Amino acid sequence: AEDVVLPRPVTIASHQTLDLTGDSLVAPSVVIEDGGMLTGSGAISGSVSGNGTIELSGGNMSLGDLNSKSGWNFDGTLNLNGNTVVLLDADVATLGSITQLGMGGTLVAANGMELIDTYSLLGSGVIDSDFANEGTVNPEDGMIIFYGNVSGGGVFSGSAGTIVFTASYQPGNSPGNISFAGDVIFGSNSHLEMELEDPNPGTGHDQLSISGQLDVAGTLK
Repeated sequence: AEDVVLPRPVTIASHQTLDLTGDSLVAPSVVIEDGGMLTGSGAISGSVSGNGTIELSGGNMSLGDLNSKSGWNFDGTLNLNGNTVVLLDADVATLGSITQLGMGGTLVAANGMELIDTYSLLGSGVIDSDFANEGTVNPEDGMIIFYGNVSGGGVFSGSAGTIVFTASYQPGNSPGNISFAGDVIFGSNSHLEMELEDPNPGTGHDQLSISGQLDVAGTLK
C-alpha cells in the first residue's frame, strides 16, 4: 500500500471510477458526484462528500477527516459488501441515503453516527459505535448487532431479521412508538430506557411494537 498525497481537492465526476487498490489518498477533500464511484479498499484522509457511490472490494476502508466537522459529509450509497468501514468526523457522522452492510459488514464512527429520516441502513453485520436512528434499519434476513448506545424514533423493518442491543437503547423522541418487524434481543449487559408519564402510548409513554420474538436479558430503566 502506498500514500498518494495531492495538494488539491479531488472530484470523482459522473461515470468516473476511482479504485484505491489498497492505497491511501491524502487530499483536502474528495467529492464523489452523482454517478461517480469510489471502489476498492484503503483510506481517504480528507473530507468526503457527494451523492455518488462507495463500493468496497477486497478489503476495508477508512474515510474522512477526524479534525473536521464536515470530515464525513457523504449523502450517497455506501456498500460495505461484508467489509469494515471507519468513518472519521469531528462530530457525529451522518450516514448517506443508503448504507448496505452486505453479509457481515462492520461500521464504525469515531464520534458515533446517525441515520436521518427517509434514509436506510440495510444488511447483516455490526454497528460498533453509538447510533441515532431516525430512519429505517432493515437487517433483511440476517442480524444487526449494536455494540454502542442506540436512540431515536426510527423504525426497524425486515420481518425475517433480528436486531440485537448490547448497550443502552432509548426509543423515541420523548416519548415514541417504535416498530420492529422481526425479532429483538436485549443482551445481558443492555439497558432499555423507557419514558413512562401517562397511559397514552407514543405520547405519554414509550412503546415497542414487536412483531417477532423478544428475548430480554438486560435491565429495564
